[in-house]
Amino acid sequence: MSRSIVWRRGLAQALAILLLLPATACRAQAPAFVPAQVAHGRLWTEKGVTILELTGDAAQRGEAAGRLLGAQLRWLLPRYGEALWGSPRLPPPLLRQLELLRPHQPAEHLRQLEAMARAAGVDRDALLAVQLSPELARGLACSCLGLQGERSATGRVLLARNLDWLGGELLGGMALVVVERGGPAPLVSLTWPGLVGVVTGINGAGLVAANLVANNRKNRLQVGVGVLFAQRRLLEEARSVEQALAVLRGMALALPQSYVLADPGALAAAEAGPGHFVLRRPSGGRLAVTNFWGEHEGAPHDGRYAQLVEAAAGKPLGVAQLTGVLGEVALGGRNLQAAVIDPAGMTVELALGPPPAARGPWVAVSVRGWLDGERD
Repeated sequence: MSRSIVWRRGLAQALAILLLLPATACRAQAPAFVPAQVAHGRLWTEKGVTILELTGDAAQRGEAAGRLLGAQLRWLLPRYGEALWGSPRLPPPLLRQLELLRPHQPAEHLRQLEAMARAAGVDRDALLAVQLSPELARGLACSCLGLQGERSATGRVLLARNLDWLGGELLGGMALVVVERGGPAPLVSLTWPGLVGVVTGINGAGLVAANLVANNRKNRLQVGVGVLFAQRRLLEEARSVEQALAVLRGMALALPQSYVLADPGALAAAEAGPGHFVLRRPSGGRLAVTNFWGEHEGAPHDGRYAQLVEAAAGKPLGVAQLTGVLGEVALGGRNLQAAVIDPAGMTVELALGPPPAARGPWVAVSVRGWLDGERD
């Protein structure tokens, strides 16, 4: 056998081995979060959770975030672009969509984003595209199970939430909590570096908002407010589920989506998008939501909805049982966040980190303490 054939076979075997290695084995290590304080911002760790606290106006909060998370943003954005649309740079068709959507996003949110981009030394278009990933990318998914007091072992409303997100293996190692106390309303966002919009959040009144992608034939992009900016507006402008539903009805939304809302005394979900609004209330004290409109009326779904309904059909569930349910329905490598939120107690049982996050470890944290500026 010739040396060239042997060499080629050896090379092929080596490549095969590399392809079998976990993605993390071939990926450069993300820069670690470093506790620090700047004007209008502080980064620290509590109970193993990294927390970014921001105060001041929109530009001041953005600048503080950019200064404290600059290394993470410069590392993350090109890699996240690869995960979302296959390129470190936004492809021209998506860039054109971005320009159509930009004027419809809340001005204060854009001001915060642009200040962050300047302070971190990253491209503002790339940062905006991340906020609009539900509109520009596909492959996102989530699940929620809400319980009213009569179906909760605590006697209070509980919302269990899985975030299953494209690029979860990349983002899981960079999960953090952002506490904002300088905007229209104090809020806590369960997130990762660079998000001004909200995927899961709770405000000072105990209003919780969580989004779930809608997989349906009406899932067509139009000009309007992006999902994550819309959720932030709900937390900034409303103090209850009913107020949030009114705000949501009045918004021109860019994309069909499901929104799950909870407050200390109520639960609801809205299937909302351009020209479409269907309100879902709890049935028997339970509210299960995944990614398919009409699933509560028998529309096709992927099985997670049935799992959630079955899990809540027996005796009332507590926080520990709900964390187990989330672990069962988590979508593997995309599950970078899981939470069981008590809006009345302003507490969160939280799992952030490498997927599937819902399999643990879990940590109990006080949202009220963060929003009040109190720390353990």
